[in-house]
Amino acid sequence: AIFLFIAQITFSQELYKKVTIPNINQTTVSQLNELGIDMTCGVSIVNNSMTIELAEHQLQEITQKGIYYNVLIEDMTKFYSERAIRNLPVAAAEIEREKSLKRSNQSFKTKGNVLAKSLTINELINNIGQYDECDEIDWSVPDNWNLNDSDSYPTETNHFGGCLTYDMVLQELDDMKALYPNLISKKKNASPTNQLTIEGRTVWMVRISDNPEVDEPTEPETLYQSLIHSRESATVMNQLYFMWYLLENYDSDPAIKNMINNHALYFIPVFNPDGFVYNETIAPNGGGLQRKNRNTSGGCSTYGDGIDLNRNSAYYWGNGGSDIANNCNATYAGTGPFSENETQIMRDFVYEHDFKLALNHHSFKNVMLHGYAGVGIENPRPDEYSKYNHDMTFYNRYAHGPSTSISGLNSGNMNDWMLGGPAGVSSVSGTPTGIGSGKHTLSWTPENGLGSEASGSGFWPDPVNFMPIAKRAMRANFLAAYYSGKYAKLIDLTNSDLNALTGNLNFGIEFLGQSASNFTLTVTPVSSNITSIVSPSTQSGMATLEQRNVSAAYTLDGSIQPNDEIEFKVTLSNSNYVLYEANITKYYNPSTI
Repeated sequence: AIFLFIAQITFSQELYKKVTIPNINQTTVSQLNELGIDMTCGVSIVNNSMTIELAEHQLQEITQKGIYYNVLIEDMTKFYSERAIRNLPVAAAEIEREKSLKRSNQSFKTKGNVLAKSLTINELINNIGQYDECDEIDWSVPDNWNLNDSDSYPTETNHFGGCLTYDMVLQELDDMKALYPNLISKKKNASPTNQLTIEGRTVWMVRISDNPEVDEPTEPETLYQSLIHSRESATVMNQLYFMWYLLENYDSDPAIKNMINNHALYFIPVFNPDGFVYNETIAPNGGGLQRKNRNTSGGCSTYGDGIDLNRNSAYYWGNGGSDIANNCNATYAGTGPFSENETQIMRDFVYEHDFKLALNHHSFKNVMLHGYAGVGIENPRPDEYSKYNHDMTFYNRYAHGPSTSISGLNSGNMNDWMLGGPAGVSSVSGTPTGIGSGKHTLSWTPENGLGSEASGSGFWPDPVNFMPIAKRAMRANFLAAYYSGKYAKLIDLTNSDLNALTGNLNFGIEFLGQSASNFTLTVTPVSSNITSIVSPSTQSGMATLEQRNVSAAYTLDGSIQPNDEIEFKVTLSNSNYVLYEANITKYYNPSTI
């Protein structure tokens, strides 16, 4: 009895270790999948060597399979906590420095402290999809976004690795409502039936829109959620960064104002509150590695109890890459599809809405993963995923593609259920899959942060990395909103030199949204040497990803001289608002060098 008691105590204090597994091949990956080891979050493969964080019992299991490893870090919780304590003051000072720099530069700010893209295009109303410079926008830090540090929260003695605690996140939502009552809703239960988690907590959601307390059925809807895995702290911090950025820039940025006035953006910052609070309790300085919820059955290690909420959705539940037998495994999928309160809440919430795009934020890997994750069938919308992948990762250089191609099989994935597809039967569990949500939502898992950056990011990033991780997620967050709606991009196809007094200004209109709309391009003279411009006709009936060439006939004044500047304004509008407006400069019959 004494021996068994000691064994249980030892097991309950089990450590997570960072290890490398050399000579990785597909056979090894399949073996790890079969053991219920998550191959999606926090796995890096470089030069055929895999870096991964595993619990001690998982290391015993892979050893029994003949898979060998080298230990890099003995105790990840201790490592994360000590690193956070050491570097949090540095991170807080850097954030304050950036805020101060932003305030001093307000006089010449155009967008995110980036000046107009070139001398020949002066953008009046820009949007993120039109930006195509060599470097990403250096997004200005929102004034109200802070780490959990001694300056922002001086009464706290434990600073949770720099991440805001659950109560702090809820206070942030209340603060947003107090400061911007006309742009963000009060926090409310995401469950239509006011269902709670197994420990009695609410899964809160808020809506950002110009009429935030009213669900306007005609507005395109986009969903953002984070912390489905409760140890992935960067996810909630990047969501709060994006939310504060929208609210604080609404009055100064006409593109953001137009978007918020005509869209409904839904946020669930803490999908898994029970697991999140457990991490705060067991590791108040950060580094808690509870991944699953707290539907505990007992007998597991410190972080072993619970169900993996990202293996618990119905579409191809139990089809591989998850564990349906061992409740202590990190990818334990539960007793059946949607067995858990949290996933039931999300299911019912999605049924109530018509989300065109959804970003289910995770960490860490620096990839944009999407369906299918739990089955090898063909994705029904490959062109849209390919284009959106390209645009969302153009600057942050995230890898992208279906989970089955980039990470590994992980059935019961939320992305798969939101997208849905043809019905089938799970090959492992024998469970009929259904067709998913029926909403056909284009969904992604952005895996934010990479273990090798700046001496390690991980599930609990070095506090100095919270800000750059949040910035790298901004483009995907913005584009998810735009692409849900009536969005199109304008392409200038006119040469920089005009060599005739009459001709056509040529443009491309690329429809990238999910909500049907007409698009109007208005071209008007700015310089006096333009006698007339006839704008192209309104474009209707465009299909998503369709590209159309349009022309505006121009006439120049006969007295124009070689090398004179010719300036005109372009305004691209959908059926509700202006998407893009810019003054463009060309040159008449210039001398060519």
